[in-house]
Amino acid sequence: MDDDLIWKALSDPSRRRIIELLHAQPRRTGDLAACFDVTRFAVMKHLDLLVEAGLVTVERRGRERWNRLALERLTPTVAGWLAQFAVGAEAEQGNLPGAVEAMAIEAAVEIDLPRRRAYLLFVEQAENWWPREGEGRVRLEAATGGWLYLDRGPGRPQMIWAVIGDARAPAAIELIGACGQKGVESARTRLVFEKAGKGRTVVHLRTDALVTLDQAGRERYRAFWRRLLTDAYAGYADTQAGPAEADLDLEDEDAHGEPQNAWVAGAIR
Repeated sequence: MDDDLIWKALSDPSRRRIIELLHAQPRRTGDLAACFDVTRFAVMKHLDLLVEAGLVTVERRGRERWNRLALERLTPTVAGWLAQFAVGAEAEQGNLPGAVEAMAIEAAVEIDLPRRRAYLLFVEQAENWWPREGEGRVRLEAATGGWLYLDRGPGRPQMIWAVIGDARAPAAIELIGACGQKGVESARTRLVFEKAGKGRTVVHLRTDALVTLDQAGRERYRAFWRRLLTDAYAGYADTQAGPAEADLDLEDEDAHGEPQNAWVAGAIR
């Protein structure tokens, strides 16, 4: 895709404002239109150009159109252009970030809990198992547009780690953001909860990220996700399992039916 389309998209202040709004969270077209003193049609024209440039993706849910920012398209173009001006003292001291590179991380773990219980433990009890540095409680708002963040208490700013791109209880959840990891320019992490026999669940994780990390940093980033899933989450799940858990399989029905969107199906296959 031609980078000139990206610069054309960024040349208009209204489109830049749309990018800022979508960076905070995915939004419906009507919600975006309400943020501007122009017609909905005018906002849709801006969105169409952003989609054409590859900066926004659209998912239709019935009559609703959900718009999401495609950071993986925006970051390399802008960062690459700015890098040519990063000269002088910083370059001499070796403080410049490395080239933006793509990386993918995959992991899976089987736990002794039925799927709904495994999903709820992940989203509702993150404060009990999610690794963190310093004081605070990890919160996960398991709804599209919600946040994964560190609540550091009254009077202190929250530390936003990711936005929830999609949540399909009890089958899958998607986190968009660096999740507190340095050197990660953008990332999309998908977790899919697959039934693995009565009372058991396999949790699949895939992270696609753009990073400015050296080889050691990339290994640390891979280790972060694998430890989070197989040690922190699965280890906590082991403490929650019990003989009666298998009976909860009878309740493991999706509220909205089995999700059929491509990223869930692809992660399970």
